[in-house]
Amino acid sequence: MFWGSIFVVAAGSYFLSYVMNAQAMSKIPMIGKEMGNQRQREKIFLGRAKMLLQQGYHKFKKNGIFRITTAEGTRVIINRKFLDEIRDMSDDIISFESALEETLETKYTTIPTDEYLINHCVKADLTPGLARLTDAIDEEVKHGISTELPQSTDWTAIKLSPKLLRMVAMISGRVFIGPDNCRNESWIKIAVDYTLNVFTGQRAIKAWRPIWRPFVYRFLPEIREIHARREDARKLLVPIVQQREAMKGKWGDNKPDDMMQWMMDKADAWNVKGDERQAFQQLTLSMAAIHTTVMSVTQALYDLAAMPQYIQPLRDEVKEALSQSGGKFDRNVLSKLHLMDSFMKESQRYNPPGFTSFRRKVRRGVSLSDGTYLPAGVTIEVPSHAIARDPELYPDPEKFDAYRFYNMRKEGHKDADRHQFVAVTPASLHFGYGKHACPGRFFAASEIKLILANMLLQYDIKVDKPEEGRYKNIEFAHQNIPDPRRDLLFRKLRT
Repeated sequence: MFWGSIFVVAAGSYFLSYVMNAQAMSKIPMIGKEMGNQRQREKIFLGRAKMLLQQGYHKFKKNGIFRITTAEGTRVIINRKFLDEIRDMSDDIISFESALEETLETKYTTIPTDEYLINHCVKADLTPGLARLTDAIDEEVKHGISTELPQSTDWTAIKLSPKLLRMVAMISGRVFIGPDNCRNESWIKIAVDYTLNVFTGQRAIKAWRPIWRPFVYRFLPEIREIHARREDARKLLVPIVQQREAMKGKWGDNKPDDMMQWMMDKADAWNVKGDERQAFQQLTLSMAAIHTTVMSVTQALYDLAAMPQYIQPLRDEVKEALSQSGGKFDRNVLSKLHLMDSFMKESQRYNPPGFTSFRRKVRRGVSLSDGTYLPAGVTIEVPSHAIARDPELYPDPEKFDAYRFYNMRKEGHKDADRHQFVAVTPASLHFGYGKHACPGRFFAASEIKLILANMLLQYDIKVDKPEEGRYKNIEFAHQNIPDPRRDLLFRKLRT
């Protein structure tokens, strides 16, 4: 009788909670409801997400909240006006980590989302150390260009993506695991493949309904590939960790100056135990750093190749900045590349990595300032692309203007910093917002500037069919991917 009563109460509580949550969600308007049932709307979202998000943004702009059916279920899309109040909520109410676990299907891919030491070292060691590290990053950029890009003074067509993946794996590896290891072919392959394996794995899991996932994940080849890359990383990186452990207190002036060492030095304080875990942290770093940077550089180069009128002004700016530093790239030179910074930010605004950002999971039901109730379990997002195309925020938003943020910085005076590439504001959300905004964006900005600047000094570039204009992106659900199948033409400048 006792246990039966508990069961009845529990079942009743669950049913009541379900009804109340459903009632709360029903009060939030939906975009695309007329397009069919749940399954039909999910399929439509895969190919028309950008259009639906823009429609919802403009239709419900006054109230600022709407629902949309995605391939991952219903999402609540919130206006930027709610960002500051949500940003100030504690993680036990609105959670970034829970949303990331959901996105990456960490229960099955086993990708850790709680490696807090990584974020700490990026903020406390990497970003403050960029001035010191710029020369090393530039050296690796030059090496990558000389080994991966054509050296002919005739026009040469290449598939850019595989070249950039190798380059950025080496460049980031220089800072992550040091100069002795970053050009190791095994490392390059692991670093490049791991992120692809993770994204392929989580897509394979999401192809199954949630009820089946606990049973099928063990048999999916995509999941086995993730574990295979982790084993490859263990074999390569654990001996390096152990070698460094053996040198503890003996380095003298030769102590490595890289992320691996900074994290090893702080491992005890952050309760990071075991050589394998320290090795696997490099995989997490690579997953966060390499492919996002490659996409940003690819989009920027596709833009440049299709709009060659910007090539010479950007090249001249680089030459002018270098003339004041004896021809050497340093942090001061990078800080003077205002047009380059503006071009990068406009490229990101116009061709973002995704159509939404600021994904969060509601862990405890909460009411927003307008009275809208967000029930527990709901995932919220912000329509970052629609915001970036809002004419009230960006005049003539459908036009690509490399000088847009350059001019805004000149006119902004005290607010000039808000228009930099790395700035996160309610109108510029591609790096996120608030305390969980991408901590590696400062490193990424330095990488991208050095890659573009060195390429501009060494090459002319163009699209293979100028009459067709800028290459179209591949749009899949939230994602906006530069087409890796297209050729970009490079011609080495005569010196």
